[in-house]
Amino acid sequence: SPSVFLPSGAPYANRDGAVSDSVSVNVYAGGPILKNRLFYYGLAEMRSNISKSAGITTYSRSKNNDPFYAGKLDWNINDNHTIEFTGISDQRESSSETFGYTYASKAIGASRGTTYSKRGGRDYIFRYTGKFGSDFSLSALYGKSNADGTDYGAGDKFPYILDARSGTALLIGSATTLQP
Repeated sequence: SPSVFLPSGAPYANRDGAVSDSVSVNVYAGGPILKNRLFYYGLAEMRSNISKSAGITTYSRSKNNDPFYAGKLDWNINDNHTIEFTGISDQRESSSETFGYTYASKAIGASRGTTYSKRGGRDYIFRYTGKFGSDFSLSALYGKSNADGTDYGAGDKFPYILDARSGTALLIGSATTLQP
């Protein structure tokens, strides 16, 4: 999309030279391990994402190269009882390095630091299904999910707390304390 300018002609949002490249390769396989009894399915996706963009005063480069995995096993113990296992991993860590930037000269300045974000996790699901006679069936499921939503970077040594509830105005930061 094009850059955006204020009515005065001053730049508001710089989109010149913004680049985003993504590559994804998928491999999957499935089939019987034991005829009519034990089956598998597996998927692996290799991913690479790189982006670069300039703002008015900052320039950033971001990357993520983490894969995605999924697998499933189905065991038909007999015609009336089945056990299933499903596992998924979509863990990923992205990094973004920010630099100073001068819009007028398109000059990239010194690094201002790198921030990281962790997302996704691992999921495991176990399921049993059984038929008992012609009138009763039972299905039980157990699952566990471990997900991450962490953001961290060079600025973490200077954390701040912002209390924006009605009637308050408190910011506690690296060297600044504002109170009503």
